[in-house]
Amino acid sequence: MKHLFKAASIVLLGLLCVPIFMLAENVARPELVREVLDGKRNEARVLWWGFDAKDSTSFLQNAINSKVKKLIIDKKESPWITRPLTGVSDQEIVFEEGTELVALHGAFHPKGDCMLSHDTCANVIIRGEGKNVKRPCIRMHKADYQSSAYEKSEWRHGLNFLSCRNVRVQGLAIEQTGAMAFIWALQETSP
Repeated sequence: MKHLFKAASIVLLGLLCVPIFMLAENVARPELVREVLDGKRNEARVLWWGFDAKDSTSFLQNAINSKVKKLIIDKKESPWITRPLTGVSDQEIVFEEGTELVALHGAFHPKGDCMLSHDTCANVIIRGEGKNVKRPCIRMHKADYQSSAYEKSEWRHGLNFLSCRNVRVQGLAIEQTGAMAFIWALQETSP
């Protein structure tokens, strides 16, 4: 009887896990990612790489690294939680209305860490969509960075641009960063 109960429990558990597994499979779209990487698409959604409510850093960074011309960060029921990200040139990143990109608690320990950094990049657009009903947001955790667990720093920005040119940022709320400034050493666009 004990073995029968154990076998029934395993079958029941397996049946309960199937729908969850199927939902997870429907989130990522590897066939669309392949089209982006093959240069067949100029627009992509981060969701095609995947989503993890606890830490989506790898999905976000891989989507950025695809160098797709237009990358859309999808509105999800929970925020996109991330560690520091690095941007690329010649890319527009669009936040859907209500999208939240939020710093992972306990991350961003190095003094120079920022949510999204671009270094020596050109032709970058980072913008939020919507009519200000629910403005897209980049949110960090300033209280964390002011605690004794973190070395004092004037960094930990939401956005950071070092030696970049032709940059546009619009339609985003940037909150609770470690410092007020978020753009450093922008170069003028040459005529």
